[in-house]
Amino acid sequence: MPNEKECPNCGGSAVFVDYCGCWVCTQCEKHLGRVRCYCGWSESGRNGRVEIQEIGIDTIDPEPEVGGGSWDDNFFDDPYSGCRW
Repeated sequence: MPNEKECPNCGGSAVFVDYCGCWVCTQCEKHLGRVRCYCGWSESGRNGRVEIQEIGIDTIDPEPEVGGGSWDDNFFDDPYSGCRW
């Protein structure tokens, strides 16, 4: 597989992006062969992830929450920890 393809949209160079699973132009960011992508890109200019969810093509797992809990929520209620402080 070649390392680059020509973008039919702008003539720039497109490279394969593993995260998106398709060829993406390095200049105009067009995703070759796609209208919207899980990364958030969309031809409409909206959020591609939201569009995918709205039209029901796929369900997307929500991003994991970072923080927001307390140590007690995660440790002391664990029945396998073997200790309760």
